[in-house]
Amino acid sequence: MKKVLIVDDQSFIRTVYKQQLDQLGDVVTMEAINGNEAVGKARVGHPDLILLDIVMPSKDGFEVLRELNDDVELRKIPVIVISSHADEEKIALAKQLGAKEFIDKMHLNEIDFLGLIKRYAGA
Repeated sequence: MKKVLIVDDQSFIRTVYKQQLDQLGDVVTMEAINGNEAVGKARVGHPDLILLDIVMPSKDGFEVLRELNDDVELRKIPVIVISSHADEEKIALAKQLGAKEFIDKMHLNEIDFLGLIKRYAGA
């Protein structure tokens, strides 16, 4: 079983991602509602992949990427940023901080989403 950590402050978005991931059959999901919770769950749960929003309370996605990058073990976890704030500057910064992909929430379709999960988590 592959573990995917879904980090988004919107419950609806986490539910949609989880429902799509459930189609793969061999994926267990963990959820975090903010950046602080995300880093803690990554340390404890050792996910195979993190799906990360950028705009969140208490610690934004860029801060999470920095913190993951500063940890020798956590920096090995692939991160896909999925955000509705997808401008060139934010995309470049996320990738500079270690994100493997930056996907615009508004243009994400289920086939591409599941393809990315398979590619980065091996699901």
